[in-house]
This record gives sequence, structure tokens and C-alpha cells, in this order.
Amino acid sequence: SQVTPRDSLNIHAHENAAEQPAERGTGATREQPAWMPKDGTPPDDLPCRTVRQFTLGIAGWWVLAGFMFFGLSLWDLHKPSVRTRAVRRVDAAWPEPAAFFNVRGLTCNTSRILMQGKFAMYSAERYADTLGVVTDLGTTHVSSVVVCREGACDVLSPSGDGSSWRLLPLGHVAGTTVPVDTVRFEIPPTWRAITAAWEPCSAGTCSKMWLAAWDGTDVVLATAQPGPGEGPGPGLWAVRVHFQVDKRQGRCPRTPSACDTFTVESYRDVVALQLGDHGRTLVILHGNGTILDGWDLAAGELLRQQRLDTAYSAMCHDEDELMFTRPGRAGPILEAMPLSEVLGPLAQHKAVPAAASLDDAMMFTPALRGASWQSMHSG
Repeated sequence: SQVTPRDSLNIHAHENAAEQPAERGTGATREQPAWMPKDGTPPDDLPCRTVRQFTLGIAGWWVLAGFMFFGLSLWDLHKPSVRTRAVRRVDAAWPEPAAFFNVRGLTCNTSRILMQGKFAMYSAERYADTLGVVTDLGTTHVSSVVVCREGACDVLSPSGDGSSWRLLPLGHVAGTTVPVDTVRFEIPPTWRAITAAWEPCSAGTCSKMWLAAWDGTDVVLATAQPGPGEGPGPGLWAVRVHFQVDKRQGRCPRTPSACDTFTVESYRDVVALQLGDHGRTLVILHGNGTILDGWDLAAGELLRQQRLDTAYSAMCHDEDELMFTRPGRAGPILEAMPLSEVLGPLAQHKAVPAAASLDDAMMFTPALRGASWQSMHSG
């Protein structure tokens, strides 16, 4: 029979309706599009190409990491660093048990060294590569700071109740009677490490002291002087903070590019610090005991920054050498290096009186006769 156009349209409409999925509610599910044709076949080399591309990517990252490490190594070589050749060992016979002997602070001159422990202070003579007999000087506060002027040395330490600090003659370290009239300071309780140095005295009278302190975040410079209307001598001296030692604002030696290799982070991990040359210079041991900064405070200039090969726990310096200590299995390890590595030509300044001028300050023990001190305290 003959199919009319109308019948043809009806046939196509039924076929299209049969191909459409059933509407919701009829129990049938809508067919989801396939990610890969049912009759599709992956290329035979797909696994090989996948593994090869992954391997080449990993290899590329390793090559990039190698170039970065090489570049950082070259950069590090340009940073001033104190290598083993510049540091020498100083032998010492520590009090037994030596393994428990813990040095928390050092104070030194060209002939002697004071070692501050948690419970007492010790002294020893210095020789070329060794120390003499280590002598117990008596009980002191762990935060005590030794500061010298011509003809005398004193100990700056907290009072018993911690409300103020007192300046006592060094002879009273051994536990003798404390004089009633003393110089007292109201030190901020946030200061965790302190170093002090007298300004040049006039006719044997000292009326101004420089203080450098670390408060856990910053290093600040302050002065201590008699209060208004009071002369030098016993009484409450006023402590005034003048400025912060900031590497981001300090000047660089010679050219600004000289500071490109300096670590510029703030002083958040100071281990020790020491003023020298009547308060003109400052040496800071930070970076968990691995970095030394040498400052010319008169010029506001960061002279040098040295990276050490190991971490140290305390430091002091005289006019020629820096001395460090670090814990060891058989007792503290004491080492020394030239001060010029940190302060350059300023290391030649003679900041303290001649040793012979301090005999009177050391009368309390023959072992300390003739000693002159630069003060340093380790937190």
C-alpha cells in the first residue's frame, strides 16, 4: 500500500518518542553521558607516555632544586663567616662534676675571666691557650653584671625583693657586708639581658653609665644618671631609654650594598651582648648563638656581621679577643677569636683602664689582683 506524507510524519514521531527516556515518575532512569565511548580503546602507548611525563616532571623539579641550592650556597659564601681557622680552643679544668658546670655569662680582660653560673661566680687567670685554676668567688644573682671604672669595679645586681638594682663594690660578691648607702637603679622588669659601661669619669667621679638591654624583642640603649638635683653617689639614679638598635635603620659600612648580606631580622633571639669603649661599641650574639653583630653606636653603623660555625651560650671580649663558651659532654667548651673580626679597626680602641690601676678593686681576693674588666652578661 502507498504511504502518505501524513503517515510518514506519524512514523517519525513514534520513533522519536521511543528514543526519548521515560519521564520522571515512571520508574525509568535518565541515561547519563559516557566519558569514554563504549567501543573506545585507549592507545597502546598511553601508560608509557604517562610514566615518562611523570618521571620527566619529577626530574625537572630535582634539577630546579639543585640550581636553587647552588645559588643559595654561592650567596652564603658572600656572607662574612668565621671559619674554624679563626677560632681557637682554650683548655680549662672545670670544677667537678664538670658535666654539671654551666656557664651562663662571661666577663673578661686580657689577664682574667669571670664566669657567671646559676648559683655562683668563678674566676680564672688567662694564659695563651689555657685557663688557670678556676676559683669560686661566692654566691651572686644569676643576672649580675660587672662594670668597671678607673680604680674600681662594681657589680650591678637585683635587690632581694627585685624592686630595684644595686651597684655594689666587686668585693661584696664574696658575701661580705653590703653597704647601707648604694647606688640604686629602677631597671624595667622586661629587660632580660643587660650590659653596662661607664662614660669617661672626671677626677675619679663617675656620674653617667650606658646600659644596653634586650627585652625579648629589641635591643635598646639607655643611660643611668643621678636624679634631678642630686650629685653622683649613693641614691636612686634615673634610667632613661634613648633609642633602639635597629638593623633596618642603621647605616652600612662604606656603601649601602655592604648590608645586602646582613641578616636584617629583629633581635628576637639574643644570647649575649656587651658594651665596649665607654659605650661606643656593642657586640650582640644572636641567632641562637650563631651570629655576631658589631655596632659602632656613635655612628649608628653596623660594622660587621659574622656567622659562627656552632652555637654558643655566652660571650665576652677584651680589647683584643672575643671569648665564647658552649656546653660540652665533659664540661663547657671555651674558644676565642680576634675581636677585629667583628669590630674591625674599632677593636684597637682601649676602652678600659690599665690592669694595674684596679688593684684596689680586687683587694678581697689575691687571685683577682691586677684585673680590669669589660662587662658582659648572657641571658
